This record gives sequence, C-alpha cells and structure tokens, in this order.
Amino acid sequence: MSGALGRLSTPGLSSAAVHWFFTGLLIAASAGTVAFTGLLLRRLFTTAPEAAATLTASFAAPAPSDEEPTT
Repeated sequence: MSGALGRLSTPGLSSAAVHWFFTGLLIAASAGTVAFTGLLLRRLFTTAPEAAATLTASFAAPAPSDEEPTT
C-alpha cells in the first residue's frame, strides 16, 4: 500500500491503533477545553446572590455627604 493508509498499517508509533488513540485524546482535550471555556463564560456573565444583594444595597443606601454637618 502507498500513501497515508500504507503508513498507518506499519507497526510501531505510526500504527493505526496509535493514530486512533491520539485522535481520541485530541477529541477529549478539545471537549475539556470547550467545557472549561463554557464554565469561565458562565462565571463571567452571572453574579453570585450575595454579591448581587450587596450591590443592590449599596445603590439603595444614601450616599455619604462630603460636607461637615453644620450646627
């Protein structure tokens, strides 16, 4: 055989079994990268409930005055 199929049928590191093993490894690594990217995007665009409550409370409270109180 000649070409790519001939190379894959030879024993050693260029065997078909090793080819498919590393193909599966590449697919698994790609899936892990996609999942981790999705997790990071989810964390980027969502806010934790306690952080949201703190943010809401800070907007609801009156701003402290920079002026000294007059008597």
